[in-house]
Amino acid sequence: MRYLLTFKPLKNFFFGGKQTLRDDYFAKSEYFPQPTQLLGALRLYIAEQNGLMKTYLNGRYSKSPEELKKLVGEYSSLGQIENLSCMFILNDNLTDAYFQIPFDLHLEFSKDEEQQVALNTATYYQLSNIDNQYYLKGYDAKKYTEPLLGNNNFWISYLKGGDIDKETLAAFFGSSNVTNIFKENSQVGITLDKKQKVDGKFYTKIDYNLEDGFIFGCVIDLQEPIIEDGMITIGADNSLFELKVHQLDTLKLKDHTLIKQLFTQPSDAIKYVALSDMLVESTKDLEAYFTLAPYAKTTVTLLHKRDRFKGKSKAKRVVPAGSVIYPREGCLLPTPEGIYKHIGYNQFIGVKNV
Repeated sequence: MRYLLTFKPLKNFFFGGKQTLRDDYFAKSEYFPQPTQLLGALRLYIAEQNGLMKTYLNGRYSKSPEELKKLVGEYSSLGQIENLSCMFILNDNLTDAYFQIPFDLHLEFSKDEEQQVALNTATYYQLSNIDNQYYLKGYDAKKYTEPLLGNNNFWISYLKGGDIDKETLAAFFGSSNVTNIFKENSQVGITLDKKQKVDGKFYTKIDYNLEDGFIFGCVIDLQEPIIEDGMITIGADNSLFELKVHQLDTLKLKDHTLIKQLFTQPSDAIKYVALSDMLVESTKDLEAYFTLAPYAKTTVTLLHKRDRFKGKSKAKRVVPAGSVIYPREGCLLPTPEGIYKHIGYNQFIGVKNV
């Protein structure tokens, strides 16, 4: 059974993200939680709703660990969860969904008389070959801008190939820059060391909320209907969301160009676009002519029993959603091991026209 889960922020949220230690402390939330973070929150939420997890003074425990394992799995299994997509943005009437646009679009911006930024044109970078060295003609990594989120109309146009005209751009880029969807909030405070103030040492924390009309969403496949509406915390600072469960086949979104292709592996494409973050050790492992990934980040892995015993967690390299792979003949898309291939990493769409 396939469901759409929606998450409406009830206050500012902070998803574990960039942290920089210099003279001061700086922490900035990511726009979306990593799939491991989302899965952990959903596991706890489902366990509590089904009476298999209780909160005590010194933490949360289950008196029925085997039942809990069958319901939501453990480090090597997912229980009754079959698939979980990455998180994306929805409009609140559930008629459209927004995903990170591919990085191979060259976007030209201008300012009008009121100094408002407008997107004028979008063209595709072309893959060129000189002495078997491949590159994107005209691509300049220094011109990377804040992410843009494309709706269904954008993806229909993108998959057709060819340049996208100004009139079409206006239809789906009007408010989809993340700076128009994510409301930034900055807080400044004094750093603590063992609950004691440190004189002269401050921190800055940036978290977000969503503009009116937008909410988060993800798609989940379940063996049984084990989840109901309620309040869920995701991320740091007890970030609170109102969760609602919808049967996907009753919604217009079931026909969204990307949503209807989630959990399928494309093939025979001129290029592949990552709809979610990719777990990959190195882009060189992709056996591609060229991989466009402007930056990389890391994510904490799910803990195994031996990791829990040692009190350690590991990190994996993550290539961001929107990255583009230009495959060689026989190129195989990276598939994570174990449950990672079912929880929202390495989801792609294939493009057959350029």
